[in-house]
Amino acid sequence: VCESFRREVESIVCGVGFEGVSVQVRPATCGRRRLGWEAIVGGHLSAQPFAKMCVAGGFCVQHLAESNPDSTRIEIGGTNQCLYLLAGQAHVEHSQSRGLYVLSPGWLEQWEEHMRDWGFDSARARDFFGESMSGLLLLDSGLYPDAPVRLKSLSEFVGLPASSVPVGLDMIRRWASQQVLRWRLESAEAGRRAARAETQRVSAHSAMVLDLMSHIASEYSEAEVIQQGIDLCKILFAPERVAFDGSLPAVDLPDASSTSSGRGFRIRIRRGEEDFGVLEVEGVAFPESRERYI
Repeated sequence: VCESFRREVESIVCGVGFEGVSVQVRPATCGRRRLGWEAIVGGHLSAQPFAKMCVAGGFCVQHLAESNPDSTRIEIGGTNQCLYLLAGQAHVEHSQSRGLYVLSPGWLEQWEEHMRDWGFDSARARDFFGESMSGLLLLDSGLYPDAPVRLKSLSEFVGLPASSVPVGLDMIRRWASQQVLRWRLESAEAGRRAARAETQRVSAHSAMVLDLMSHIASEYSEAEVIQQGIDLCKILFAPERVAFDGSLPAVDLPDASSTSSGRGFRIRIRRGEEDFGVLEVEGVAFPESRERYI
């Protein structure tokens, strides 16, 4: 979030329902230089620990939407969001239509710096604000104890009457709750889809293996059984090479072991208590599935 409503967000994020959510304030305030993605997510976005991020602020963050580096993980807040999250869009726009300059407490805390950045002295500020504004209106969340004093100072500086309206944190809490709930529902749904896909894969694999086992059970010669094993490995792993070696001393091998390359394995073949060879599989296409099938 930008500094305009940092305290409001920080005050609710510790509450129930926001576990695992963090708030970070970046060095950007209204009227200053535009903040780039480098300052927000750093140089290596893929290595960042967050699953989802919402960058929230006002006009100061809108340019970020044009160059979002990862729209699947990062959302950009709407224009004037720092005001809408305190009092609601309808109230803010109605106040602005009456010629009021609507302020957030966070913006007010920085007003002297804003005026310096804009190059205003008292006379220029009075001229600028007087041309289009009828007064100042503070959306006071009650989290800035010196807000009344700062509002009076700004009022005297620009030469306009000032008033304030108390606002709670309901708007911003509801917005944040909806964000987090939606993200968690999306994550849960993705997990369910993955689980369904895994179940379907396992079912298909199991059916295939059972079918092949029935073929193996109907074979009578060692050569036919070995060939069925080779065919099974070709189906499951699409290896670069699979062969039976009857000359290797299989007695010291476990039932299955990986080769030194990590991309293959050996399977001991037995008849009763007798070892009579090893099936060697090398260059498997699906190494991540190896343990499941061996």
